[in-house]
Amino acid sequence: MMYVNDNINNKLSKLSISVIDDITDKLSKLSISIFKNFYNEIIILRKRKKTITKDIGQITYDLGDLFNFVIEYCKDNTTLRKSLDTASHFNDTYLSTTQYWLTKIYTNKSLYDTYHLIYNYASSLNFLNFLDPTNPIYVLHKKYNIYVGDGTVCECNFKNSGGKSIASYTISSVLHLASNLIYDFNIQYDNNELTGITKTKFTKNDIIILDRGYSKLLIIDYFLTKTNFVVRLTKNLLIYKTFIKNNESESIIMRGEHKLKLIKYHIDKNLQAIIQMKYNEDDNATDDDNDSVFVIATNLISLTYDDLINLYKERWNIEVCNKYIKSNFNLRHIVKQCKSSNPIDKIGFFTSLSFLLYNITMLEKKLIEKKYSISNNKNINLNYSNIVTNYKKFLIDTINPPKNIIMTKEIKDYRSLLNKQNRNKKNIKVRKKKKGKYICLDKMAKNNNRNDILEQIIKYYKLIKQIKIKRKYVPVGD
Repeated sequence: MMYVNDNINNKLSKLSISVIDDITDKLSKLSISIFKNFYNEIIILRKRKKTITKDIGQITYDLGDLFNFVIEYCKDNTTLRKSLDTASHFNDTYLSTTQYWLTKIYTNKSLYDTYHLIYNYASSLNFLNFLDPTNPIYVLHKKYNIYVGDGTVCECNFKNSGGKSIASYTISSVLHLASNLIYDFNIQYDNNELTGITKTKFTKNDIIILDRGYSKLLIIDYFLTKTNFVVRLTKNLLIYKTFIKNNESESIIMRGEHKLKLIKYHIDKNLQAIIQMKYNEDDNATDDDNDSVFVIATNLISLTYDDLINLYKERWNIEVCNKYIKSNFNLRHIVKQCKSSNPIDKIGFFTSLSFLLYNITMLEKKLIEKKYSISNNKNINLNYSNIVTNYKKFLIDTINPPKNIIMTKEIKDYRSLLNKQNRNKKNIKVRKKKKGKYICLDKMAKNNNRNDILEQIIKYYKLIKQIKIKRKYVPVGD
């Protein structure tokens, strides 16, 4: 693996501040090399600077400036225009020109699998370095690669190749529990997160922790032959109904040729309130969330009751991960307009970029926290959003620092005139739209010979005119 120092000692007992600094430095070099290649590919889109001629003379812009907009996620027109005005030489072009070049960038596939480079780098350092030895499942981390899987829904508005409107899609992601890094993800435009999770390759050395949405018998049968799993069962399953009736806290049943271990997980009221609040916010609440007892199933018969409880508690990490990504990388609304060009490419590009940035910043967060715990003999939990903000600034300042825009009076006047024209066009469209309601109603009445409606409209206009006249001549003080 590139940038990995073979001399780094991966034993937890010998991990020192100097080693962490070395690891952090190599992480920075690896991430900069990834984004530097991406920046160069943007430049290659137009090998020479594009020059356009206007009344105020020749204006030159550089496609490399779009790198900053992509990293900062300036996708909507208002934010994009503001960024163009303040942070680049790409400022006096038409907005449509900028969007055209951004569309070219969205089709770029160079960032699609780079999130896995960061994951591989972390695995070369030994994932146990990121764990506290007092963790209840620390021993299990030594035996297995433990993952957590879940899906998150993102809103959109476009039509697919068949002409069908798509209002949302699902991203099925798999999180590595020891490092909190994304191991794999799949985008499902049919919102079938069950098939999304099965596209990830697992082995018998892995454990995947899943929520009740993945407890379909077909999925359980699939995982029985592929890997180890811990899943919460839904109430509509026969094996759930049969087990919940007896007084046993755990039981072993046969599923074909394979054994399944079932346990009852009694949750307290505080945890139950948290779960209900979370799913009510996402409009995913069901009767299952009101239960005080969960049924957990696994094909690892050797796991103890406490092991299964502690494993399932760790499932919440994927919820935190999805929240981090949606809050910090604007993954909620990538495609807002129904006429957006190349929506599939745009979604794939920004999703890949989001997971890449997440893996980099999360690994950096883990390293900083580890360094602090060694220096001060206590643990801290850093604010993740601050890490993301600082990293984005570091990335832009290193690869494409913002330029100081020096404008002549002619260019300033031209820009203010252009902005004023854009505002006037927008206001005219709004006025026409409001006025068109009455014109349209008038025409509809005439075309259908509805004189009764026309009389109502005329009476309405007369009434409004009288009200305006009265308001105009009302004495002051009345």
